Amino acid sequence: LDDNTSGTVAINGRNYLPVDRSTTRLMPVQSRLVTSYHPLSIPWQGEFSVLAVDKADDLSLKDETDRTRIPLHGTPSYVIYGLKGAYKWDENSLLTLVVENLTDEDYRVHGSGVNGAGRNFIISFQKQF
Repeated sequence: LDDNTSGTVAINGRNYLPVDRSTTRLMPVQSRLVTSYHPLSIPWQGEFSVLAVDKADDLSLKDETDRTRIPLHGTPSYVIYGLKGAYKWDENSLLTLVVENLTDEDYRVHGSGVNGAGRNFIISFQKQF
């Protein structure tokens, strides 16, 4: 903190008080688990994923005043589940269906200022030539 009269750390001719705080927008601990099933004998495949993000409440001085991006007591923790299924039509064609955020969890990526997407469905067809 800028305190030219009693600060103990001198930088460029000014004195500052050291502060033991987190770095601005420091991301919380995150864990991601993905388990897949891809048998060779059948054309179906599947995947289940979990993303767990810890709360971000050890805020820097700047983050404590940034109410547009960070909630009052920090960003809450959240868990997001996903499912993916695919069918291999032939050697060069793949049909995929994905469901993201199965439980329609309301969440915010720390420091982004934007809430994450709710439940999301994706269907795709891939053809290789």
